[in-house]
Amino acid sequence: MLAERRFGCNAPHLNSADHDRSYISARNPAVAIYRLLRNDSTFEPDAIKAMKLAYEGILIDLHVTNRADPVTQLIAKRLIEYARIGEHDPVTLREYITKEFKNS
Repeated sequence: MLAERRFGCNAPHLNSADHDRSYISARNPAVAIYRLLRNDSTFEPDAIKAMKLAYEGILIDLHVTNRADPVTQLIAKRLIEYARIGEHDPVTLREYITKEFKNS
């Protein structure tokens, strides 16, 4: 995996399911990851699904319950950065970013 080579991390893999892009804008317009991806056609549906799954898991891991908390925006941006370098595994994304935020 690309991030594994770049950042020296390992994680188990999950298969990404197909994702309906309308979920991003129609159901959760105020949530940071959905807002940032709403008009972004860069990512395939599987990558979006992976980011969504990772994002929700990271918020749980970090005990972020207020979706308006500014940290949600930072988490979303970091997820997108990893996805842009080719990491699309939701477990790996979740582990990397949870670890980063817990150590900062």
